[in-house]
Amino acid sequence: MPLFKEKCVIIDDNEVDAYTQACIFKKLDSEIDFTILKNEKEAINYFEKASPSDYPYLVIYNIWLPRYFGMDFLSYYEENIYPKIEASNVVITSNSLSKEDKKIAKGFDCVKSYIIKPLQLNHIPTILWKEKEYI
Repeated sequence: MPLFKEKCVIIDDNEVDAYTQACIFKKLDSEIDFTILKNEKEAINYFEKASPSDYPYLVIYNIWLPRYFGMDFLSYYEENIYPKIEASNVVITSNSLSKEDKKIAKGFDCVKSYIIKPLQLNHIPTILWKEKEYI
């Protein structure tokens, strides 16, 4: 049985970061089905077209994408998706060291972790097994 319930979404405009993140998870479970989306607009379109049974277990989200403010997507996700599948987890990845960004992210129930890039293999236990962590 797949460790991550098969479906994960990465939202990141940096193709190298997205690919690296997918590879890290695939080291643990080669059966993970990743969908990589480049921005919030693609992500919202993805979720609007998907049925709840197709929602991913894990969303890895780069909070600072060009032309978007990440909290807008988190608001959309928390209002429209999270109530349908509370078992889902949003993990924020960011280059920002801003304490304010972390504070705002903590205000969303759907956010499980806030991780400063780059995502590394040692972050995986935090993502999977701890309640909430902002590192």
